[in-house]
Amino acid sequence: MIILLMVQIKRYTYKTKVKTLINVNIQTIGKRSLNVAVSMLILLSLVTLMHSSANAAQLTNRSATIDAPNPGSSTVQVIFGFTIPANATVQSLTYHFCTTPLGTCTLPTGLDARTSTTHVAQTGFPANATAFAPRNLTTDTAGCLQSTASFACYNRTAATAGTGAVTHTIGGLTAPSVAGTVYIRMTTYSDNAYTTAVDTGVVAVSFNQRITINARVLESLTFCIGTTTTNTIGSNGNDALRNAGDTADVTSCSLADGTSVDLGVISSSATSVTPVPVTPNGGDARNAYALLSTNANNGVIVAYQVVQDGATGGRLKVPGVTCTGSSILDAGSSSNDQCFNSSTTQTALANGVEEFGMTIGGVACFNVPTAVNGGYTCDYSTGTVNLRPQSGYIGGTFVPGTSGTYDTTTGFAWQQTGAAVTIASSAASTIKVVASEALIIRFGAAAGVVTPTGSYTTSVDFIATPTF
Repeated sequence: MIILLMVQIKRYTYKTKVKTLINVNIQTIGKRSLNVAVSMLILLSLVTLMHSSANAAQLTNRSATIDAPNPGSSTVQVIFGFTIPANATVQSLTYHFCTTPLGTCTLPTGLDARTSTTHVAQTGFPANATAFAPRNLTTDTAGCLQSTASFACYNRTAATAGTGAVTHTIGGLTAPSVAGTVYIRMTTYSDNAYTTAVDTGVVAVSFNQRITINARVLESLTFCIGTTTTNTIGSNGNDALRNAGDTADVTSCSLADGTSVDLGVISSSATSVTPVPVTPNGGDARNAYALLSTNANNGVIVAYQVVQDGATGGRLKVPGVTCTGSSILDAGSSSNDQCFNSSTTQTALANGVEEFGMTIGGVACFNVPTAVNGGYTCDYSTGTVNLRPQSGYIGGTFVPGTSGTYDTTTGFAWQQTGAAVTIASSAASTIKVVASEALIIRFGAAAGVVTPTGSYTTSVDFIATPTF
């Protein structure tokens, strides 16, 4: 037995009016009425198909991009992109934020789309110059159901039809307080009152926890003292720093060698300044150097400390003898004892005037790695070294950021008491880290007419103190 829904359509014409009556009867039929039943079912299916084709079309090429994907973010921007599938007017839009793409909408925990969202930008819409405006209310109107925080509604007055790809950027969204996917159900309306839906579609975005990347750069200091045959350092400090035997470049502290320099024969008729040639003065043709690298972001200082020899301090002297005038300024000192006079104040050497001291000839930049970047430069001629010689120990001239000349003409100084004296620092440099910059340390002496004969010696330590 089959229950058939039969539809009879009767048509009556009265003058210019057409009236259609539809009578619906439910009849019970037998097998002989099966063919009629099938025919009527097919007819009913066609009517249903015709009805569904009139429903809203689906937006194509749909996407949503968020600028802050973290739970709890405020003022999140969302860029919606989609294609209007057919020539249509778009005067209002709704965005419905849910935990599922279909069915009953559950507001994602903590999300708020209705009261603070803003219009940021739009592209491609018909009459695009007329911008959408947010409704931002807590009451419902037609398809804009803002009594819940899940709805963001926008409208405008622009009754121009069009098609194609569009974007709409909104801001001020409060993200969910927990991680998860949010489905946004979009609807376009041909009017500005959210009553005539045109197209629909669903997009999805995900709010996730942030990944924190941790790393550690360990504190680093490489500092070594050696002797070198390098004398001039070129116009920009790029002459190679050679080893004590002049057989190889010193490119790292592992290649540093040499622990002494020789001033040769010192006379009253000429000054003796390292590197003193082997012939005819009997020197060893070497300077000393201090090669330093550190990542101390607050700078590094280099100091020297003269090794003490009994009560007579750290003078250049014949070992074991007692010197006169052992005070810092050599007060009461003599030029006829076996101890060279020295001064803590930088003094130029003069023939026949007994004096000994140390200075920095310049800063060698040869060893700065080519991989060092990020604005790090080393050019002594322009004063752009980080390890800067300090006043009282600048052998030539040095103006930070302006100029530097390699020389010893401004003189020498020597703190014989053993107190630590800073001779170079990067603390005042804009970039305080140091990458393989080398101080070229030079020693000088002049004998007086009555300076006694003998073999003179002294020792000095150098200390690097980085501040991390």
